[in-house]
Parts: sequence; structure tokens; C-alpha cells
Amino acid sequence: MNYKITKASCFALSILKTCSIASVHSIYRNTINLCFKFQGKNIVLSLQTSDTVLSPVSLITNLSEKQFRELPISKGDAVIIKEHYIFINSSVPEAIFFSAEDISTFDLKLKSELPKSEISDLIYKLHDAIKTSELNGFDSLFADRQAPSPVLDNAKAIINTSSFALSQYNWEKAASALSSLIGLGIGLTPSGDDFLCGVLAGIHFLNASSHPFSSILREKISLHVDDTNLISSTFLLCAINGQFSLPITKLPKMKSSSSIMSAFKKIGHSSGIDSLCGIYYICSKFPV
Repeated sequence: MNYKITKASCFALSILKTCSIASVHSIYRNTINLCFKFQGKNIVLSLQTSDTVLSPVSLITNLSEKQFRELPISKGDAVIIKEHYIFINSSVPEAIFFSAEDISTFDLKLKSELPKSEISDLIYKLHDAIKTSELNGFDSLFADRQAPSPVLDNAKAIINTSSFALSQYNWEKAASALSSLIGLGIGLTPSGDDFLCGVLAGIHFLNASSHPFSSILREKISLHVDDTNLISSTFLLCAINGQFSLPITKLPKMKSSSSIMSAFKKIGHSSGIDSLCGIYYICSKFPV
């Protein structure tokens, strides 16, 4: 059974070119996660249905969700990468493989910063977008709603500690507080991790990637990246290296809060909105 990968990030393809074996890590409604050993760390690449959002680890296929459900693939199946093909050694007689030839590639490395004159406009649009969200994730903390759970109460205390440290130019304390959000929350990617990915993206928009706070934060996240699940740690490693989902790379060009919400609510259950909260937080609190 031959299927096709239609879109992928340059980062995901670089992993395919250097790795020859993997295994099926997990299977979800519209995603099959493959576990690779890359540069001494376990990371995940994701085979996804045709209607899903492109991320740094995405391998978007030409399959629908229904077709994905019908694939005879199981957790733990061996995966072999040979030239432009991904072979999954399932128990069925006919081999399953995905072709990675002639695909559309996307460079998702965030490069460009925003002029200071555009930061205030971005902050306004982000806050307006977050106020319309009712997912009861980290959006509750930034939309003047009461945090409805002990997890969010904890997150609020951590973020307040970081905010005060930033106002005092205490980069070490601010970064330490934020890094303690790793693994906080439930779900495929905990809200704390998604928030941190947003913070790292916001630092790029602020042109603060070389700032001491940014360096300390990246270091502390790197030290604690194994405190969360493998899928989420992969996204954190991508963010540390400036790799983000397609909507984040396009965020500065989005004209309204409604267009922002429309794009980001498609990312997971609350992952997109939690990332937006991270971008909003650092852009509004970082002393520039």
C-alpha cells in the first residue's frame, strides 16, 4: 500500500535524511507519531492527515481521517527510512510505505523580528483574540476570567513570579520560574509547554534572541525538557532552535484578531491558544 507525503517542513526532512530507522510511538485520530533518535535525543515526527496544520515535525499526507483509521499500523511497529520512502513493518502481508518524493517543503525557522512600532498592535490583536477563547486553558489567565482549576492557579502564580522578576531585570529568576511550567497541564502537549513555545516565539518577534534572558531561558528549558512527554519535548526542542508551526510564522501578517483566532484554534485542542498566550505574555511583559 503506497501513500504520499505532500507537505513537510525542512526540519522534518533533515531528520529523514539522516535517520534510517524509527518506530511507531503512538497513534491518534489524525496523527501517527514516529520516534527517531536524532543527535543523541529521542524526537517525534508526525505523519498527519491532509487537513491538519503544518508544524516543524509534520509529514502531511494525502489521506483523510477515515483512511488513517483504516491503516493496519500499531504502536511499536518498526519503521525503516530508505531514500525517499518510509516503510512501516506492520503485520499485514502487503507493505505500507509513504513516498516523500516531489513534496512541498516549508522553512518554519522564525527569522524576522517585528519593528517596535508593530509590537503594540500585535499585543492588542493577541489580547483581543484571547478574550474570545473559552477553552479554559491558559487563556483564562489572560482574559480576565477566574482560573477554574488548581493547575491554572499554579500556572498563574508561576507567571506572576516571572513577571515580577522581569520587571526587576532578574533574568535568572524569571527564566527559572517559566521553565517550571514544563509538563504542567494535561493532554498530548501540556498547556505549560505550549505556553513556553509561544514565549520563545515572542522573543524572536521582539528581536531579543541574543538577550541574556533568552539565553538563560533556552538553557533552562533544555535542562528540563525530559520533564514532559516525548511529543511535547520535541516541540520544545524545535522552539529552542527557532522552529515553529506555520501559523506562528505567519502571525505578524495576520490583519485581525479574528483571523488569528481562526488560524490558531486549529492547532490541537488548546495548543494554539496556549501558544498565543505565551507570545502575548512575553511581548507585553518583556522590558524593551
